[in-house]
Amino acid sequence: MSPVLPTPTAGLCSSPEDSQRLNLPAGSGATNSNSSSKSLKCTAKRAPAFHKFNSYIEVRKNQRKSGQASVARAVAKEMADLNPPGETVLQRTALLQEELNSSECAWALLVTESDPHILSCLLWTWLEKLKEPVLSADDVERLTSVSQHVNHLSVLTKPQRHTMSCLLGCVGQVTSLCPQREEAVLRRLIQALTRHPQEEMENYKVLMRILKSSIRQTLHNHNSLTQTSDYTNTCSRRGNK
Repeated sequence: MSPVLPTPTAGLCSSPEDSQRLNLPAGSGATNSNSSSKSLKCTAKRAPAFHKFNSYIEVRKNQRKSGQASVARAVAKEMADLNPPGETVLQRTALLQEELNSSECAWALLVTESDPHILSCLLWTWLEKLKEPVLSADDVERLTSVSQHVNHLSVLTKPQRHTMSCLLGCVGQVTSLCPQREEAVLRRLIQALTRHPQEEMENYKVLMRILKSSIRQTLHNHNSLTQTSDYTNTCSRRGNK
């Protein structure tokens, strides 16, 4: 058992004799000690309160965002990178592409891949190796000519719409956690979709605004579905109790 240490009394009188020698009234040391402890109690900083959530849905959202933010930043950084990938990354990417093209089970292998260099390289090389670009000059013209109150993607063919929706959903999920990267990632996406060099990206400012708007709508739809699903699951759990 640890010994009980005496309470420090430096600068205070601990006995009546000490008080007489210093010409202080007896008991003044105890009074000062009590006053000091009360002062310390009053001036002590309180521990910061825990963050309060209004619902279980907010807790779930906070957990997802805190766990995904660092990953999203790393992926967005690589997606926006204009430098050519290294040889090791290219070899690993080529291997994954070959597996994806030859085996239905390769998607399980892709799920285990955690290197953002390889994942971003896989996306861009897939788009750039397609026989035709996803968006031709005529497609871009149609997208940028429709009314603002119309879903711009509706002017594309069904395969194009599905591809664009998937890509914009991916970009939106990543950049929503690091919005400072959105512009750079979209510039890289437009380059891959149109096969036009980076120097010509200034000519696609209207398309950039359209893609940003489409991302907002895609995220809104996704969040609405997620909230509905979370609310339904919460109600089901409460009903089973």
